[in-house]
Amino acid sequence: MLLLLVCIVTIGVFGQSRFHLLYCALPPIALLAFQADASAVLVGPLMCLAIAVWFTMHGSGPFWIEPYGSMQARIFALQLYLVAALAIALPISVAQAQRNRLIARLRDGERRYQVLAENATDIVMSVGLDGRIIYVSPRIIPVLGYAPEDLIGVRYSELVLPDDCDAIVTAFESLTAAKAEVSLDSRLRRPDGQARWIKTYLRLVVDPFSGKPEMLAVTVRDITERKTAEQRLADERTELQGLAFRDGLTGLFNRRHFDRELEWVWRQHTHAESRNPVAAMMIDIDAFKSYNDHDGHQSGDECLRRVAQAIASAARRPTDIAARYGGEEFALILADTDQHGALIVAERIRAGIENLRIPHPACQTGIVTISVGVAAQRPGEDGDGSALVAAADKALYSAKQRGRNRACMVDTDVVSHIAG
Repeated sequence: MLLLLVCIVTIGVFGQSRFHLLYCALPPIALLAFQADASAVLVGPLMCLAIAVWFTMHGSGPFWIEPYGSMQARIFALQLYLVAALAIALPISVAQAQRNRLIARLRDGERRYQVLAENATDIVMSVGLDGRIIYVSPRIIPVLGYAPEDLIGVRYSELVLPDDCDAIVTAFESLTAAKAEVSLDSRLRRPDGQARWIKTYLRLVVDPFSGKPEMLAVTVRDITERKTAEQRLADERTELQGLAFRDGLTGLFNRRHFDRELEWVWRQHTHAESRNPVAAMMIDIDAFKSYNDHDGHQSGDECLRRVAQAIASAARRPTDIAARYGGEEFALILADTDQHGALIVAERIRAGIENLRIPHPACQTGIVTISVGVAAQRPGEDGDGSALVAAADKALYSAKQRGRNRACMVDTDVVSHIAG
């Protein structure tokens, strides 16, 4: 159609000799350069030249209005006219071709981006610098339950739970300022009220021409299953740790944890400036074997649990460590406690268990009682806490020898002698 237009206008211009319409044939050629490819652009001026030559050779056209000396002069002027037409058409055609290629590449890039965004397992978003959502991939429907069109114009921070909102806002601000990439975990509430864990990847998109931030590319991944698995592993690890350092029957710490804590407390007090004393206490239920033989092991287990509860209640400070040392024997670590303070705690434990009034026909008192051995010492550079436990055990033996249901203590010299 454009070539036909070029032919019609050229015939109209060169088919008459009364008006100076020579340059009226150029606009159709320029229009052809905008719309057609390079081959059509070359054909248009050639057709125009052929028509112009035919009419000019037959005595018609604008070149017959002006006085030329010969036909050769008119043909030369016609050639200059063709060069002018080509000089107009070809640059326009080249620029238009480059523009069309650029548009094609942009469309292809948009198509590829759309295909990737719509088929990716993650949710892809475009977010403005003000935090409002510009685009959301359809993947959000099955993952989070939102319709993409409902989120356009919504601030991204409004989608997450209030507790995580500040972290999202801070990430957006830091990303805009530092031009970096940021990722963070947060919780997002679905339309049905269910909370889902998501990992958000934020990347700043910079305009290649101006170098200024344009928008944020956001990728959202549902990590709820991973978070659930991590929490389950953490719970299992905590449970295993409890099983490793807790006595299954009484709930107190076991001997392994007691030994570890005693070593740690002793080392800490050794390097402390004040070097406050550390006390150890060994406790044994009187005639417990007879109790088991008379009442059975189930009653014996219940007795151990009640005694352990009384001991734990007496060890009131957070730093006090109460443990089941083995069988019917218990042990305590009392940091920053001297002999007098340790003896007060021992007597409190002894009286508390006596007040439980647990029947024990095989015992002289008729109830369950305990014997307690107490030792205390200031930690030194040489030795460790094992000497302190040995001294408390020696005091426990002394309490048994003196008739049971009592607390006995050894002095510092005895502990030092055992350590030596």
